Amino acid sequence: MKFTRYFENLADRDLFLQTTKTACLLTLTNEKKVGASDTNLFKYQMQIELNDLRFTAYDMPTGTDELYAVQIESTAFYDDTDAQAVRFLFQNAKA
Repeated sequence: MKFTRYFENLADRDLFLQTTKTACLLTLTNEKKVGASDTNLFKYQMQIELNDLRFTAYDMPTGTDELYAVQIESTAFYDDTDAQAVRFLFQNAKA
């Protein structure tokens, strides 16, 4: 997975990059409601929860206007310490 993360200062950026293990929640949605009568306002969506995501590489372009961008590559590792390595959640009109 590749993503870009923005920081307002170098201290926050450095603390984030020193993290050896982190979790990730990836949500894909079209922002449409499941049904007109849906009082909980559920959206059509798919969520993927990764319990052990580790940074494998990152690039730190020069910051501008006191905003620092880091382009990060990461890999998901198998972690069964809480009895679920990866969790998927699907919401549609049926469930």
